[in-house]
Amino acid sequence: MSTVNAIASWFGTNRSLAHEVGKSLEGCNWVGVVFAGGMCEIPHITARTLMVNDLHKHLINLSRVAADPVLGPKLYRRLRRHAFHPDALEGAQDYCRRVEAVSGESPERTMLFSDPYHVPDPLTWAECYFISAWMSRHGSAGTKSEFDTGISTRWNANGGDSAAHFHGAVRSLVGWRKTLRRANFTCLDFREFLKKCKDEPGIGVYVDPPFPGPGDGYKHAFADKDHRDLANLLNGYSNSRIVARFYEHPMVRELYPEPEWTWRKLTGGKRQTNEAAPEVLLVRN
Repeated sequence: MSTVNAIASWFGTNRSLAHEVGKSLEGCNWVGVVFAGGMCEIPHITARTLMVNDLHKHLINLSRVAADPVLGPKLYRRLRRHAFHPDALEGAQDYCRRVEAVSGESPERTMLFSDPYHVPDPLTWAECYFISAWMSRHGSAGTKSEFDTGISTRWNANGGDSAAHFHGAVRSLVGWRKTLRRANFTCLDFREFLKKCKDEPGIGVYVDPPFPGPGDGYKHAFADKDHRDLANLLNGYSNSRIVARFYEHPMVRELYPEPEWTWRKLTGGKRQTNEAAPEVLLVRN
């Protein structure tokens, strides 16, 4: 894999501690990833079968295209030709906004979605979403403002170069194609997804939901009811191995109490502001 270890520059992505998730799921033959996000954990999960889910349709389409043996190389060649420029970002964001906005049989929908099933061309959609995720301010993908954020231009000598980072992310697609080809993809609400997951030995489930507090910025944010529904479903498993990622929080302590859950405190995580953010992995079975 490339050193760019996320499929999209995702808000709150688990870049620095993704390997810990892989360790916690060792020995599982089937793993369901309920909230895919930046997918940093995927290369570290060695299960024979991966079921990768997220409600974020832009992300899932990008992943499916990147994994495809025909569309993946086409996506790579298209993205290599793009200069790091505000016009490229604005055009890509406009396309993604229109994908979200159009519905019914409007003339705009007919122009944008030319196939008989009225869905966007997956290759163009993936191209535009990748640009939107990697040319904009880092960490904006997956947020409510992901298609309204300006280009990530640096005006000082601190840190790396944004254009180089974008092209590094493009090069990383070669590695991601190999990684994601062993994944199956769904775009389901977590309740529906978890009800399909079996409660059997050899089954693993990884959950990285929007955290209480910081997770309010996500496009698909969680209310208190969502957190309680998720905990009720996860606490219902008795044979599968469940791994959940959170920041320490009173609600998390309430919903996932010890000793029913093993709390593994991790160091090395960082917030979007680059401040240290101690994380916990909660493991059951």
